[in-house]
Amino acid sequence: MRMWSITTLCIFLAIIHFLVFARNTGEELIVSPKSVIILNTLNPSFIQSKDSFLAIQSGSRVCFISEEHELVNCYIGERIAKDNKWVAVYRQNALELLEPTGQVVFRFSGSAYPIARDGNLYLYADDSGTLSKIDPANGALIWEKNYISQLTSINAKGERTLIGLLDGRIELIGSFGEILLSYKPGGSRIEAIYGTAISNDASRIALISGLEPQRFLILEERRGGFKPIHHHDTYSDHRRSISMGFIHDDSQVIYEGSKGIRIFDMNSNKLDEKDIPGRILRWIDNLRPGTLTLLEKNEKGTRIKMLTRNNLPIFDFSLPPESVDIIEDRNFIIITSQYDISVLEFLLE
Repeated sequence: MRMWSITTLCIFLAIIHFLVFARNTGEELIVSPKSVIILNTLNPSFIQSKDSFLAIQSGSRVCFISEEHELVNCYIGERIAKDNKWVAVYRQNALELLEPTGQVVFRFSGSAYPIARDGNLYLYADDSGTLSKIDPANGALIWEKNYISQLTSINAKGERTLIGLLDGRIELIGSFGEILLSYKPGGSRIEAIYGTAISNDASRIALISGLEPQRFLILEERRGGFKPIHHHDTYSDHRRSISMGFIHDDSQVIYEGSKGIRIFDMNSNKLDEKDIPGRILRWIDNLRPGTLTLLEKNEKGTRIKMLTRNNLPIFDFSLPPESVDIIEDRNFIIITSQYDISVLEFLLE
């Protein structure tokens, strides 16, 4: 085990001490380190496909682990996308769709980039502006769209796909490729979509649009289609993709503002008064009921923190700078770095 992995476990032990001994509330959240797994490339083991796996991605590497958090297989590629049931990776001048254990499902010719969203697989050829939705079960084409403007974001919930474009337009696409919504917010000197999110029931859309000003908007599906129900200036000028999403049973939206992480409440139509310092890397909603767990970067480095519904800290600790992702797995949280993964177990006592 490398030295930095040992350091990581020491950090976890500090978390345990804080959580077990810092409060006397009658019910304590206890975190205990379970394992550290080194990520490497293995030969496919061809375990039966009925087995359950969890996909972990760190940059250009995707690895699958079993329910017992044992390493099953790893894949490396600059063009790679994953789901718990498959991986799409460009290699040997073709894009291959594979099962976690290495069985090839389909091979695609060409140089498109694979994109995974909510169990859906998309291929995007930026040179031609072609976006295709693919059935990951057999590689069949479900629908195909051609865009003159560059794709800036893509999200999905169930059969609905939400895309953002550089020309300042969003499109919501149905299960058979039908256009459910085509909308251009306008209102800014420079029109472009920098972030999109779709609610769990696919009835609400949040987006960050434009520059000078950059605006936050909410659209809601009502009789007759989607209607804008809220907008405000973000007072930011991010010229890159902005992380955002619905949290707490779609009652709030989290996004990156000018001075940190912002949370918009759907019920009151108001922003939380205080920003959360840092830039979002990943988040887990309701790891413990009513909580938000964040992996973020700020002036203090890479940190993991858990917040209450009112954004009060339950814990806030530093992690190694190589940390890139956090994933929920039953009563475990998995922290992914560039080189290995660390597994924590959460218990209430």
